[in-house]
Amino acid sequence: MSRRTEQVGDLVQSVLADLIRRRVKHPALSNVMVSITRVEVASDFSHATVHVSVFGDDDLREEVLEGLKHSEGFLRRE
Repeated sequence: MSRRTEQVGDLVQSVLADLIRRRVKHPALSNVMVSITRVEVASDFSHATVHVSVFGDDDLREEVLEGLKHSEGFLRRE
């Protein structure tokens, strides 16, 4: 990754963390410890892969991932 893609990835990571913490209203994401561990941005900036970590058991992880998928459109727009 180039320095520029790393900077954009860091910015996307920061913005997504803030959005998930403050603005996403999905019940599966309330009162749950979700961390964005890494964001990999394509060299042409066309897409990014976001890696998340959830503190909890497997059932909770699945529920949180479903909540994130449900909120995907909102997160992309923002």
